[in-house]
Parts: sequence; C-alpha cells; structure tokens
Amino acid sequence: MDKNGLVWVGSSGGRLALLSPPSGFIRDTFTTLPPYELPSELVWSIYSDEDKVWLGLDGGVAVVDRQTKQSHSINLADFLASDSVYYIGELDEQHLIVTGTNGVYVINKHNHQSQSFGEFTGQQQSLENGVVLKVYQDENDSQRYWFPSTLGLHFWDKNSNELSRLPLQGEAAGDLWVSDILRDRQGRLWVSGVHFGYLDEQLTFHSKMSVLNRVNTNLKISGLLEVAPNVLWLSTTQSGIYEYDINQDTISRLDQRWQVNCEVIYFQTQTATDNIVGCKDMIIKVSRDNGQIESFPLRDGMISDELNESAIFYREDLGLFVGTPHGAMLIDPQLLKSDSTKDQIILESVSVYYDGTKTMSLVPKQNLSIKPGARLLSFHIASLDFLDPKPITLQYRLNQQGKKKGSYFLLEGQSQINISGLNAGHYTLELKYMRNSVWTDTPFTYSFTVEQSLWGSYEFKAVIIILFFLLCIAVIIFRNKQINRFKSINQALIESDDQLRQALKGSDSDLWEWRSSTQKVYLENRGGILGTNIKTEGHLSEIPIHPDDIERATKAWKTLIDCNKDMINIEYRFRYSDTQWRWLRIRGRAVSFNTTTGRLERAVGIFTDVTQQKQLESEIQLLAEAFENTSEGMLILGDKGNIKVSNAAANLILRSREEELITTAFSDLVVSGGKPLIIDQLFGQENNWRGERQFKRVDNSTCPVWLNISMMLNSQGLPQHYVVVFSDITERKQNVLDLKNLANRDTLTGLANRSMFSRQLSKIINQPNPSKEKVALLFLDLDRFKHVNDSYGHSMGDALLVEAAKRLQACLSQNHLLCRFGGDEFVVLLRGVDGVDQINQHAEKLLQRIEAPFHLQGREFFISTSIGISIWPDDSIDSETLIKNADLAMYHAKEEGRGLFRYYSAERNSASLYHLRLEADLRKAIDLKEFELHYQPQVNILHDDKFVGMEALIRWHHPREGNIRPDVFISVAEASGLIVQIDRWVLRQACIDGARWRDKIDQPFRLSVNVSAVHFRQTDFIDVLTCIMLETGMKAENLALEITEGVLMKELQLATENLSKLKKLGIEVAIDDFGTGYSSLAYLRNFEVNTLKIDRSFLIDIGANKKDQAIVSSITELARNLKLDVVAEGIETKEQLEQVFGRGCYIIQGYYFAKPMPRQALDRYLNIIDDEDN
Repeated sequence: MDKNGLVWVGSSGGRLALLSPPSGFIRDTFTTLPPYELPSELVWSIYSDEDKVWLGLDGGVAVVDRQTKQSHSINLADFLASDSVYYIGELDEQHLIVTGTNGVYVINKHNHQSQSFGEFTGQQQSLENGVVLKVYQDENDSQRYWFPSTLGLHFWDKNSNELSRLPLQGEAAGDLWVSDILRDRQGRLWVSGVHFGYLDEQLTFHSKMSVLNRVNTNLKISGLLEVAPNVLWLSTTQSGIYEYDINQDTISRLDQRWQVNCEVIYFQTQTATDNIVGCKDMIIKVSRDNGQIESFPLRDGMISDELNESAIFYREDLGLFVGTPHGAMLIDPQLLKSDSTKDQIILESVSVYYDGTKTMSLVPKQNLSIKPGARLLSFHIASLDFLDPKPITLQYRLNQQGKKKGSYFLLEGQSQINISGLNAGHYTLELKYMRNSVWTDTPFTYSFTVEQSLWGSYEFKAVIIILFFLLCIAVIIFRNKQINRFKSINQALIESDDQLRQALKGSDSDLWEWRSSTQKVYLENRGGILGTNIKTEGHLSEIPIHPDDIERATKAWKTLIDCNKDMINIEYRFRYSDTQWRWLRIRGRAVSFNTTTGRLERAVGIFTDVTQQKQLESEIQLLAEAFENTSEGMLILGDKGNIKVSNAAANLILRSREEELITTAFSDLVVSGGKPLIIDQLFGQENNWRGERQFKRVDNSTCPVWLNISMMLNSQGLPQHYVVVFSDITERKQNVLDLKNLANRDTLTGLANRSMFSRQLSKIINQPNPSKEKVALLFLDLDRFKHVNDSYGHSMGDALLVEAAKRLQACLSQNHLLCRFGGDEFVVLLRGVDGVDQINQHAEKLLQRIEAPFHLQGREFFISTSIGISIWPDDSIDSETLIKNADLAMYHAKEEGRGLFRYYSAERNSASLYHLRLEADLRKAIDLKEFELHYQPQVNILHDDKFVGMEALIRWHHPREGNIRPDVFISVAEASGLIVQIDRWVLRQACIDGARWRDKIDQPFRLSVNVSAVHFRQTDFIDVLTCIMLETGMKAENLALEITEGVLMKELQLATENLSKLKKLGIEVAIDDFGTGYSSLAYLRNFEVNTLKIDRSFLIDIGANKKDQAIVSSITELARNLKLDVVAEGIETKEQLEQVFGRGCYIIQGYYFAKPMPRQALDRYLNIIDDEDN
C-alpha cells in the first residue's frame, strides 16, 4: 500500500493490479442489483422523503423503501415503455406530481395509484404528446404551478383550477421549447429554452436573447440557478456553463474561467455550502464561501462514468441524490473527494543531443548544466495518477532568464517535450497538467543552464563590434568630403531654381515647354494649377480645352509652331475636373530654331490660372448690369454730397436724364421745408440711414420716396462715397390710405363700420368722465327691408341702404356717430345727451325720416325702422353689453308692432333669459322623460253623457321649477325648432295609449292629438304618422288630428294633399280654435275636415255676451249645413253647457265633466282594471 492508500498486487504471471479503497462519500446506491432490484437502471429523475425514494425511469416510476430495502413499480396510464419520467415532485401532503415525455401525472403517495393531471384536476388536458421537463411552484404565489415543456410555458392556478398557456413574445409556432423556470430574489420569473428572459409581475416577457447573442448566436439555455443576488448560472447541453450578472447585463463563460473541460452540463444545484455542477464525466463542487473549485471524476468511486440530465435531488437532512444510466446514488456532499493522487507528474528523464553524441539524465536534479553545441533537448514526463488510464494532457512553456515569459503550449496525449535552437542562458521549464479535468494553478518547474561557447562570448562579440565601428567611421569621413564638394556646386543652382519657383507660385503660374522632336507639350504643374488628373505631357490635340475655345486656342498654338509669330499670349478654358472648367493664360516664346530648315524646335513659357480674375470681371459686369437694371433708384455721391452716378430707375423716378443729375447736389433733390439737408448729420453711430423723404423732380413735381443711404469710408475712416437707394412709394402710401379707409368705413354707405364703431365706443367708455356725461346707443333695424331685397334684387336693396344712410346721417350732428352695423342694421351713438326727452326727439326724427317714401329707380317704397335704446352708464358700463342691450330693446320694439323705439328693460331681458334656459332644458326633457300626457274626456250630452273620445294634452314637470304651462314651453319649442320632435313624441305616446284602450274599451272612441304648424308642413309627415301607427298598433278609426286654421291657410297646396291622404287613411281631422284665425269659409269647402272645435274664448262669457252667443250659433249652424261635427271645449259651468246645448252643440269637453288626467286616472274614469297598474 502506497502513501495514497492504493494497494499494489503482483502475481507470478508478471501481471500487476491496482486496488482503490471504497469511496466514503457514497451513502447508498439504487440499481437493478440487490437489495433494491430496480426494474430499470436508467434513472431520469429523483424525489425522496423520510424513508422512500421515488425514481423516474423509462416506462414509469419506481418507489424504494429504504427501511425494508424493497422497491415497487408504478405504471402511468398511456405511458409507453419508451416514455421517460423527467421530474418527480411533491404536489401536496398526499400526492406527487410527475412529468415526462407524455405529459403530466399525479401519484398518490400512500396507495401508489396514478392518474393523469387532467383527470385529477378535471381539466381537458394533461399536456399529452409534449415533453414536460419539470414543475415549478411559484415562490410568490404558492397556488400557482409552472410547467416548462416542448409545448411552451403553461401554468396551473390551484385556486381557480385552470391550466393556461402563457405565450412568450416573439415565439414561433414550431419553436416553443421551454427548458427551465426560476424566480429570483427580486421577484423576476426567469425563463430559458428557445427564448431567454424574465416575466414581470404583469407576466410581460422581457427578452434577454441579445445578451446570449454576444457570445453565441445559437446558444440555448437548458438550466437556471441563482447563486447570488442578481447573479445567475446558465447551463447548456453543448456550450458549457455561463455566469450572467443581471445588474451589469454581462455574461461570461465559467468552465473556461475554471479551466475545466465541461462543455456538456447535465445539472446544477445548491447544497448548504456549495454549488454543484454535473458534467459529462465529472462533478464540480464550487464553494459558496470562497469560490474554491474541486472536481470529482466519475471513475473515482462513482457507480457510473456518465450522468443523466436533470437527474438530481438534494435534501439537507438526506444528502445529494444523483441519477445515472446505471442507477442512482446517494452522496454526502461534505465527504465528496477524489481518489486521485495529489502529485500527478514527475520529470522522468532529460536527454541532450549533440552532433553525433547523446547524454541522458534519469530523474534529473534541478539546475542541470548543458554543454555548448546542444542541438536538441528532450524532456520525458511521467504521470503518477495510476487510476486514470487516459493519456496525460499538459501545458508547457520555456522561460529564459531576463526575458519576458511567453504563452503556454498545449500537449495532448504525449509525454515527451523536444526543444531545439537554445542559446546560452538560464532556463526554466514550466508544466501545467490536468488534475481531475481541472488545470493546476501552480505549475511544475524545472531549471537548467545552457553554457556559452567562446565565439558566443560577450568579449569576442565586443572586439568584432569595435572593429566594425572603426571601419564605418572611415567610410563616413570620406563620404562627407564628397558630399560637401557637390553641395557647394548645387547650392547656387538650387537657390536660382527656388527663386524662380517662388515667383511662379506667387503668381499662380508654372512652366511649359514644347519640343518639335516629340510634337508634345510638357507641363510641370508643381503647384497643382491643372488639377491632379491631367497628363503632364501630350500632343496639343490632347489638351482638355473647352469646346467654345478650342478653335481659337488651336489657331494661336499653330501660329507659334509655324513660326508666323515668335510669341504666344492667349486665354482659354480647360477641364480642371469632371465637373469644373478653369481659365488659363498661356504666355511664351520660341527659344530655338533648326539652323537648316528654320523651323521651330523648342518653345518655352509659363501658364497662369486666371479663373479668379475672370470671375471678378464677370461679377463686376454683373454688378454693373444689376445697378443699371434694378427697379429701385440708385445714386452714388461724392464725399461732398454731389451726384456722380445714377441708374435708369433713378432717372425714371426723377424724370431726368443722367447728364442732368451729374454734379447736382443731393440736398437739392430733397424737399426739406426751407431747411437745407446736410447728409453727414443723418448718420449716428452706424454708417447707414433709412427713412421717408419727399423728392423734388426735375419738372418741379414731388414724390414720396423710401431712402436707404450708406456711407463708404476710405482707409483713414473718412467718408469717401455715399450710396443712395430709393423707391417711389406714392402708390404704396395711397394703398395704405385705401386700406385704412376699408378698415374703418363701410364700402357701400361710406359710414363707419363695426370695427371703427367699437373702437370709438370703447374709447368713450374707458376715458375719464368727470362731467358725468351720458351716452345713448340707438340700434336700428329696417323693417320689411328683406322683402324689398328679395323682390327687387340686391342692387335695389343696396340703393335703399345708401339712401337710408344719407337720411340718417342728415339727422345727426358731427358730435354723434352713425355706423352701419351689418346688413340692414345701423347704430347711432349720441354723445352729451341731457335726458330722455332729447333722446326721444332724436329717435322720433330718425323714425320719421325713414318712414318717408323712397323713390328709387322709378319705384316708390315704404319702409320703417325699429329702434332699441340703451344708455351708458345706466344700462351697462361694458361696450359689448351696451350693444347687446340695445339689440334686445330693438327686438322688443319689433314685437310690439314695428316702426317704434323702445328702451332697454332689465325685466324683459330676464324674460328672454328665462326662455333661453327653458330652451336648453327642453332639449333634454325627452331623454330625461320629463314629459307626460294628460287626457281630457269628450262626452255626448245628447246620449246620456256618453264617452265618445278624449284629447291628448302634453304636460312638462320641470325638475327645478315644477310644472311649466304648456303655452309657455310650446312657444319656446316652436321658436327653437324643437316642436317637431315633441310633436312626434306626443303622437307616438298617444298611439301607444290609444291602442291599449282599444283593447280595453268595448265602445268606439276617438283620441284627438294636436299637430303643430311646423310638423304638419314636414314633407314626411304622413310617412312618419303611418309608421307610428304600424309600430304601436293604433287604428285609424280611433285617431283624430287637431289642426289650427292658420296651418291650413299658409300652405294651401301641402294642406290639401295631406288632408286628402289622411282621409284615405281613415283619420279624422278637426279644426282647432275655430273662429280665432283666418275663418275663411272657402277652405271649409275645399278641405277634407270632419270637425269644428269652438274656441273657449267664445264660451267664457256666453251667458251674458250676445255677440258670443251669435258667433256660437253661427258656427254650429255652419257645421250642421256642411255636415261637420262640432265640439265645444272649455265648458266649465252649467250655464255654458245650457247655452251650447240650446244652440245644437252636443259634444262637450271641459272641466264641467272632467279635467285633464294621467292615463291611470283615465283608466279609473273609464272603469278599466289593468293588472299592470296593480
């Protein structure tokens, strides 16, 4: 037995065996062997309580009783032999929850009965046909269980007993795999699989795939573990394990940091003191206190050299259960240690190879000395880990003393290191090796020295270097003498050439040369004048000349070459770049000729870029043209103020010729009112002045101008020239006057308009009033003006307005203000009135002037005006309110007969405001169900007071003011246009009640409903009526409509058509309030009516008033002759009843028999018993 506890056994056959003592950290094993005799060795999941261990196998679950040492198999419904159980956990005190390749199951811990999760919960599904990897009970909500699976992420709410799927943002239909789920200490629910991220409290998914993509775009996380606050360990099945810092949003690979070979991660969990990671062939334990890493190969005492994914269960009082393909084992994490030796390698030998010889040192000592001339060093390393049959894996580097250390080299499966080409020096060989798949922190070191040869010594090298430097110094001295000789010769040439170059550069010029031998032009272009892309030599035809200049330039060059001239001086454009042309000036002369032929052999010269000069000339020309052609006048003055230059616009404005203005003093042009204009006095701190002046033209006429004068200074800062720019503003000033007039005057009458009037009124009201002056505001509206305008056209109406304005203006003094307020409305502002009498006089005068006949375009018109008057400050101190009060008073004047004037009254204003409030409330009354119908019976006194009908009367119960009189709110409804809507409500409600009474009453009757004029004139009146009758079931023989005389007479054709249609429908029509309207007998002959109703105004005093008696007798006789029925309404006394009875009127309506009553009261009147009312 050696010091590591290994037992070495030798045999006579030459064989050697090595025995390792049993591992002390394994407490128990669960395999197919006794005592437990599992049905299958392949363990995928584990759960344990006090005495029993539940193992997930292929085809089902095995439960092991550690007390009795027996095992029992539990079959799962619809679970095939090829299906696997991947998770077992506690659901409650009596049940376990099991998941695997065919959904979720529940097992009773006591009787071992199993059922699907759907059967247990009464759900429709158990996630069948899906691989469910685990069940996670939510730490924030203990009643919620999460199911990560290949079908996506599901959760079961135990309270509501609902199993739901939670879609993750961005997941695709075929890519739903969720591998693990974990809630961290901050409450985030992390999810891994195809997606990686967390769910917040609202279950909104926040993806963190961008973090994974930084290290590997195909990275898929299979497991999650929180090792510290905001720190997660992420395990993968192919790419190792990663640490994710949530706060920093950074990720790093742990297996590389640990320097372990652990790319395949089967599981990760935590014990009381360590973090445990299961790899392909080892288990890694990381201390939670100091981060110390220990690895334990599966070959060292484990029951299998492989692990199964997620086959892990830890309970502090029991230990760590680990599942493998060969069963399961219970490990004590505190006792977990490796059986391998601590020192795993030794340097077995060092071999040194020289030319033809070799030396070897077995188990060499440190600081080995190696002779000079060694060609190769061979180091042999041996491993002392006799339990590991795999070849040794090394990292090595060779460090030379005094030099920077290099990187380690990996050496796999070899135990020999060969090194050649070493120089003399002291070396250290460093070796790192893998112990239990973890690289050692402290390397194994071995030092040795390579001795130096003579020619490699520092002394020999120093002599050689000194001799070399002496030789170099001699060569340098000789070379310097030659250089100095050439420098003196070339210096003069350089200075001369430099002066020429500087001169050319300063003038944007360069040199050119033409040679007859090559027929080419050579360009230096040192200053880049020609650009960067141009050829520096070429034939004349190759020069990029502008198409417009090419003929002229070619001719000039040809003249020089043909010796017609011995000089050239020309300007043309050349292509500087693809988008730019520039100007060149070519100057030069012939310098040599052929002595035999006399032809030019060589010409030289310079070319200059004159683009800026050309642009300046163009700008000067442009400014000159602009100066001459601008629409504004321009003058340039000398320093004394005399005109030097003028443009055409100035001559046109001043009506002069240019020669007439030259030398003229500028002050002579300005109309100064007797005081001469001194131009220098116009300027202040600035060198320009602008303003308006009058110019005197040459023909002595004047014109207003807008001046802008600028001062130009010389180098001493004194005035040198003045530039005067001016424009004729005669037309502009006239336009301003016209606009001002338009803004303040009415274009038709010339009177002040509303805007001017409002300003004047506000000015009067807002200024101090120490004298207590009163102001009267008269608001006039022409009566019957619309009739004139519509009948005779707008031109006649305009003429009438103009004449009326003249008459009104003639009645007023200049102290008063007359304004056309709009349309046919005028407003008069009377200032300084002493009292009401004075105001009345003005109002009477205005009324009389308007009432006088108007003679316009051969016609005579008679109109009047109505005047409303308000007084400041009695009626209001606000201008808008003052005008509004006068307007209200004017309407009161119109209501009282037109052609009158009335003063503003606060009481009348209150009545108007009351009507406005009623209108607003009336619009909401139908929706709020504030209307109610009352019915007043009609009886036939000739047949024992027999009931023959009733009239529907509307009532309005206002929520604040109580019952509103019908004549008040109906007039408001007619004025506001709401009467049609109210009429239709009355008609519908009456038909609903009438149809009901038809079913309850055995005798015939007529229900009368009043129809307003506006409603009767609607084009869809008959259609709406027919529709209401159909909807409510009301019959035509039970319905009668009451219409006033005025309705029929205003729209004769429409009335005739509607009455005919009503007759065809079988609906009777009664003329209401007969005798108070038009009372034309002709319409009774033509219209299809059935009944006349005598108005109650003829019946109030019928007992004493003979005229009323005669009228009632006439109406009754008229109805009898026309074969019409007649009804007397408003009968309240016996005397009234006897009067109408004696004159042949037998149908009576009034308080004498019954007052108007609600539907329920009429039911009682008719002895109708309705179950609904009880």
